[in-house]
Amino acid sequence: MQETFLQDEIVIDDNGKSSKNTFNLSSHRLAVVILSQMRTGSSVLGELFNQNPSFFYIFEPLWLVEKRPNVHLRLNLNTSFTKMIWATLNCDFSEFSKYTRSRSLFSFRSNRHVMQFCKEVLQRQPGECGLVLQPKIVPKLATYCNRIPYSALKTIRLLNIDSLKHYLNDSTIHLKIIHLVRDPRATFASRIHLHTPRRANGSEIEELCNWITRNTLNKNVSSQWQGRYTLVRYEDFADHPELITKKLYRFLGMPIHGDVLQWVKENTHKNKRHGPYSTGNHDAYANARKWRSLLSFHEVSRIQEICSQAMEVVGYKIADSSETLSNLQTSLVGIIPQDVIAIRL
Repeated sequence: MQETFLQDEIVIDDNGKSSKNTFNLSSHRLAVVILSQMRTGSSVLGELFNQNPSFFYIFEPLWLVEKRPNVHLRLNLNTSFTKMIWATLNCDFSEFSKYTRSRSLFSFRSNRHVMQFCKEVLQRQPGECGLVLQPKIVPKLATYCNRIPYSALKTIRLLNIDSLKHYLNDSTIHLKIIHLVRDPRATFASRIHLHTPRRANGSEIEELCNWITRNTLNKNVSSQWQGRYTLVRYEDFADHPELITKKLYRFLGMPIHGDVLQWVKENTHKNKRHGPYSTGNHDAYANARKWRSLLSFHEVSRIQEICSQAMEVVGYKIADSSETLSNLQTSLVGIIPQDVIAIRL
């Protein structure tokens, strides 16, 4: 049986007048998109939904589109991306059939409901469950997905939040967007040390920071975005994972599931070895500060010069000396400006 929650959503019109809408989540399929960039902690944030049995969560569905060798399917990636997002959130996996003839879902073995589907419906063991989106299986997966009340996905591949604007008025889903950002200095420290250490490319830095400013919404945004968008900083989640998790679920207008809180307690403050893409035993607090010992002050200064506007928009402080950079007692995470729509501590 689908759970029923009533949500109060504050809507502010273009003249600044506020009103309250109350709606029943059972009449719309709550659909959550985590919008982020590579090496920002989005995989960890995605687990807040993967661990919830009420969410059918898909990890990086746009990877299938991006990696498809057929040039005709990749001519307009943005259009293909938005179609795939809508399809995923609506349990319509027919779109996936274009891209999965020889591929499986990305990171499917860590997906709670996909693995349950394999076991319960296909009666396969995890090692036998690779191509779960073969054409003959798609209808079965759709039926299974529709049994789950809500949908969620995370993506690092969408360039512009405006691509999702059309779906704010969709009659089948109630879209909520969580815009995850991380200090660009930390993001690039993670990127350039991911495999073989390399120098940060100037155009890559500029691309990331333009992405942050372009997709950060403030309170003057049009009324249709009100109540549908929030920004969260990885550093705030790293320092206060349980509190931010509770606030994110409050933003969604639904109670938090015990499995989610249990996962957060067990996996965000454990100092154990893990792979670069792991979400388990993730010492978020230490990880959020690790960049300050990985980058030289010269590298930090270069990133700050390119990203000064983006850092100001979401409240990161400038390191003005090598002493400031290395002194972990001096926080470089400031206050999110009041006009930004965001989850705050």
